[in-house]
Amino acid sequence: MTDDLKQLLDRAVDWYEPPERLLDGARDRLDRRRIRRRMSAGALALAVAVIGGIVAWQAFQPVGESPAVDGGWYRLAHVDDLRARRIVYVPQSETFVIALPGEEPIALSASSPHQGERLLFCRTSGWFFSPAHGEMFDVHGNYELGPAPSGMIRRPVRVVDGVVEVDGSTDLEPVPRGDGPADPEWSGPPCVSDAGAFVEDEPGFASISGDLPQADRFPVEIVEGVEPGGTLEDHPFLGLEVGFPASEITVRLLGGDGSILNERRVRCEEGDCPGYAYADLAYTIDAPQPGTILLGTFEPASGTFVWFLHIPVAIEPPSGVEPGSYIGTWYDEEGNPTYSREGRGWHLELHVIEGPEHCGWQSAALLRLAWPLGSSPTGGEMATRLYVRDPRGVLPTAGSSPLDLAATLPEDAAYAGYHRGPWELWVSPSEMDNAVYLVADGGAVIERWPRSPDIACA
Repeated sequence: MTDDLKQLLDRAVDWYEPPERLLDGARDRLDRRRIRRRMSAGALALAVAVIGGIVAWQAFQPVGESPAVDGGWYRLAHVDDLRARRIVYVPQSETFVIALPGEEPIALSASSPHQGERLLFCRTSGWFFSPAHGEMFDVHGNYELGPAPSGMIRRPVRVVDGVVEVDGSTDLEPVPRGDGPADPEWSGPPCVSDAGAFVEDEPGFASISGDLPQADRFPVEIVEGVEPGGTLEDHPFLGLEVGFPASEITVRLLGGDGSILNERRVRCEEGDCPGYAYADLAYTIDAPQPGTILLGTFEPASGTFVWFLHIPVAIEPPSGVEPGSYIGTWYDEEGNPTYSREGRGWHLELHVIEGPEHCGWQSAALLRLAWPLGSSPTGGEMATRLYVRDPRGVLPTAGSSPLDLAATLPEDAAYAGYHRGPWELWVSPSEMDNAVYLVADGGAVIERWPRSPDIACA
């Protein structure tokens, strides 16, 4: 891994150092924030150009809302779409269907094994829970807390011609209590708090309503950027006035299924808080969805981490992410996303993004491919190559050979195992140093994307 690439990846994780205080007074401070927002927008585009976006979610479009012809089976969605969203609720049969990346789909009854009370999925914790008696289960249905005698009740599920189907009329044995492994922790605070405040914002799904129990102890004010109930779009950010002592603040962005789309650990501009703190919230999703921004901090007195603020938001896909486009989340042959968050690092095999608009590159597409082909680099050790689609010549560095939007596959070309919707990635051993091929509609469309040196948008 080159030192230049390592520096770019480091900047992708923490893409600026707060500038020295330039001016005093409220008006000057606001001017400085505006300057820094412009600086961060350029650095954010650099991070996106280097490592792509954060894997998230494709539109869930049911194939049919009525049972299939063979009894109580419901047809839901293509397995890729379901794995992108991770969890859906089938209201006709009160069944949850879960398909996590790299796992076979499972189906779980929405009735608790305790007393048959209704279960909901909490968007902030990423766990199922019973509003009636408080029992909780992880996303696999494993028992976590409460009076239930077992985990959740399973239901039959199958994949037919790539489409997931579930039998909502048949109960299988519940997940035995103590079987696992159970998820080690939730994504954020549970929907059942001391105040018991939650709202079912979509059938089967719940979100926190009202303040978190620790809100009064940790005063913070949103002074710019994203607002509660607002919409996250390209390059969102959050500016905060923190009114309590803390060495750092954790800002976590959750998708509609409780998955962590981004997490930032930020300090106030003078060092330790109180003071002003700033966080960029880069992400990539494929369809609109509800989301939550969580704020938390470590409390030295108790030795625990506490969440003190949640901000409900709507999340819109970045520019260029449309059904049938090559921009967005790609998948391998097993249906796993080719760019994903793993713990505190990243797993990257392939990702395609639109060029940043503020540099005038939005007509171009950037394809980042792990190298050697088929490797699965994780964390900061990402050896990658860049291939570009630049029909208007807006990028500062041309490819090693011309772009060809009506290409012919070389004789040694083969499918690389990566796909998104109608698109597949094909590679040629004799051409890999110069280009890759994107093929759609069974070969009706063949595009040759040339390799390019790494580029950055300032």
